[in-house]
Amino acid sequence: MFEYNNLVTFFPSLDFVDKFYENRTKYHNFAILHQETKDEITRRDIWLSELEEKLKKAT
Repeated sequence: MFEYNNLVTFFPSLDFVDKFYENRTKYHNFAILHQETKDEITRRDIWLSELEEKLKKAT
C-alpha cells in the first residue's frame, strides 16, 4: 500500500488535516490539565482555610 509520506506528496491537504487534529488534541489535553490544576488549587485553598479554622478553635 502507500506510505503516508507518499500520500502527503500527492495530497498536501492530508498533512494539514493531520496536523490540525494533532494540535487540537494537544490543546484539549492542555485544557484538561489546566482545569485539573485549577481544581487542585481550589481544593488546597479550601483545605488550608478549614485547617486555619480548626487551629483557631484549638487555641
